[in-house]
Amino acid sequence: MADWRCVQSDSSSEEEQSDTDPEDSRDETDGVGGSIAHWFHDMGSWLKRSTAQFKETLVERSRSGAFTAMQGVLDVFASLPYHEDGGAYPVEALTGGPKPGDKVLVIGAGPAGVHMAMKLQRLGHEVTIIDKNTVGGKARSRHYRDAIHEMGACYLSPDYELVVQLLQEFQLSEQYLLKNRTIRTDDASDKGDKKLRDWFYAAAKAAKGEPDASNSHIAYQIFSDAFNYVSHHRRLLKNYTETGFLPPRPSQEHLDELQMPMNEFFEKHQIQTMKPIIKLAYTAMGYGFVEEEPILYGMLWVTPTLINGLIETLKVRKNLSRKRLRKADGTPKAATVLKNGFQTLFTAIIAQCLERSGKDGYQPFTLVENCQITDLKRDDDGVRIEYHREYMDDQGALQTEASVSGRFDFTVVAVPLPQIRHQLDMRDDETKVFSSLHESTFITTLADYTPAKTGDEASLEYWFDNMELDREYTVWCARDTHQLMKENNETVVLDPPEVGTVVTYQFTSHSVEDDRRLSQAELEDKIEDERLLCEDKLKRVLEQTGRTVRRAEHHRMRYFPRHTGEAISEGVLWNIMEMQGKYRTWFLGSQVCFEACNAIMGYNEQLLKVWKRQQEQAGHGAESAV
Repeated sequence: MADWRCVQSDSSSEEEQSDTDPEDSRDETDGVGGSIAHWFHDMGSWLKRSTAQFKETLVERSRSGAFTAMQGVLDVFASLPYHEDGGAYPVEALTGGPKPGDKVLVIGAGPAGVHMAMKLQRLGHEVTIIDKNTVGGKARSRHYRDAIHEMGACYLSPDYELVVQLLQEFQLSEQYLLKNRTIRTDDASDKGDKKLRDWFYAAAKAAKGEPDASNSHIAYQIFSDAFNYVSHHRRLLKNYTETGFLPPRPSQEHLDELQMPMNEFFEKHQIQTMKPIIKLAYTAMGYGFVEEEPILYGMLWVTPTLINGLIETLKVRKNLSRKRLRKADGTPKAATVLKNGFQTLFTAIIAQCLERSGKDGYQPFTLVENCQITDLKRDDDGVRIEYHREYMDDQGALQTEASVSGRFDFTVVAVPLPQIRHQLDMRDDETKVFSSLHESTFITTLADYTPAKTGDEASLEYWFDNMELDREYTVWCARDTHQLMKENNETVVLDPPEVGTVVTYQFTSHSVEDDRRLSQAELEDKIEDERLLCEDKLKRVLEQTGRTVRRAEHHRMRYFPRHTGEAISEGVLWNIMEMQGKYRTWFLGSQVCFEACNAIMGYNEQLLKVWKRQQEQAGHGAESAV
C-alpha cells in the first residue's frame, strides 16, 4: 500500500495563523504529521478501494498542514457518493397516494404540512390546509425589540440543502454566522467559563479517559473518531441523501445496532470523542440524552456534513471570522441563524400558494387557521372532516364559529398522531405502528435582563453541565440575537440601552403522555407550576453571570415525537413508509422521520418521488398541471 505521509507546509493563510494561538499551533503540528500517516494507514482496506481522484485530493489537502489535512480527509470522505445502494428506493412501492385531480386535505400548517401543501399545489391538486393555531408550527419567530428571536426552529445546518433552495426562491437567504460561543459553569466552582474549543478538548479527553493528554494527541483522536463515525454512518444508513431522507431498509442485524443507545454505540466502537460532539449538536437542541436515545436518531441528525461543519468551528481558539466559516462559494460551513426567521419562510410559501389559487392553471388553495377538528372519517368514498374555528374577540373572550364539514379524496396528517387520535378513525394497524411514539416537553423563554452585554461577549451560551438526565428544566443554552447582530457587523441600538434580551432553552424528558391523562384544570395547574419552576431556574443561572431577569415570556411545546429502540429494531420507520397511502392517508413530520426542517422536507420529497414513479409505471401521469 502507498505511504500516505503528511507533507508539512508553512503556507498556512495569514488568517489561519492569526486565528490560532501560537502555543496551540505548535501543539497541534508537532508530531501530528506522523499521526496522520498512521491515520491514513488505519484506513487500510477502505483506501485500497477508494478512487484515484480521492487519493489525489488527499495528497493535495495534506500540503496545507496537519490539522487542515485531517479536515480535508474528513471533508472529502463525508461528501463521497455511496455506490452500492445509492440509487435504491427505500421501499418498492407505497400503498397509495393522491391521484391526478384529487382534492387533498393537509392537517397541520407547520414546516411539514406547508411544504407538502406547496408541492401538491404545484402538482395540480386542489389543496386545503388547516391548523389549530397559525402558520409555522414549531417554526416560531418572534419580532421583539427590532430583532427576530427564534422560539422554535432556530439554526440552519450546512446540510440543509432543501431549505436553502426555498430560502433562495423566496429571497430570504440572509444569515447570521455563529462566531462566538461560551461554555458556562452551573455553580460557583473553580472550573470557570470556557470558549467552545477549550471545553471540547477537555470533554474529549475526559471521554477518552485521558485527562492529561496533549492537544495534538486529542486532535488526532477527534478526527480518527469522526472518520470512524462517518464510516459507521455510511455502513448503516448508506448515503441516504441520494434517495431522500429515509435510506433503504437496513438488515435486521443493522436494525438491532441502530436501536442501541448512543452512549453504548460509542463505547462499542471506541469513538468516545463523539460524546461531546453529540452533546453539542444533538442534546443541546433538545433531542434527548446520549444515555437514552437510539443511535439511529443521532445519525439521522448528525450527518457526515454536520460533523464536518462542527469540527470546522473547533479548529481555532479565537472568534471565527466570516471567511473562515464560509466555503469558496460563500455558503456557510457551520450552523447559522436566519436573519428573517424560519417562520417567515413558511408564511411566504403560504402567501404564494394563496396568491396562485385558481390562477394560471393552479387549482384552488385554502388556508383555515385556529381550527378545531371534531371528526375525521375515511372510507372508500373519500375523507370527511368536521371542524369549527375558535378565535379571541376584541374583548379577549373566546368565540366559536359554527361547525363546518368537508369532503376530500385524500388526507395528509402533518401533526403528531396523538394530537388527533380521538378525532381520527384509527385502524388497528395504524394504532400498532404508532403506539411506540413518545414526546418530550421543550420550553423556550424570551427574557429581558440587566445589565445588557457589552463588547465582544458571546452571543451563544451553553450550560453543558445541566444537560444531564437528573437535571430537568434547567437552562441548557441562551442566545442573544442583538449580540449576534453585532458580531455580524450590524448596528444595534437597544432601547433602553441597559436592558438585554435572550432566548433560553429548558427541557424535560418527561413524556407529554402524562398531560393527556389530566383534566383541563389539572393541566393548567401543571403548566403554571412548570412556568414558575423554569423561571426560578432561569433567574438563578443568569444571576451567576451577574444578570437579573426583568421580564420573561414562556413558550411550551410538545417536542420531537419519536419511536422507542424496540420499535426501531422492528423497522418501524420503514413499516410506516410501506403503509403510506393506506386508508387515503399520508403521515408526515418527525413522527415518521426526524424533528428538523430539512429532514421533513426530504421525507416529503421522497414520498412524492416514489409515488410519481408508481404512477408513471401504472400509466397515470403525475406531472404538474401548470
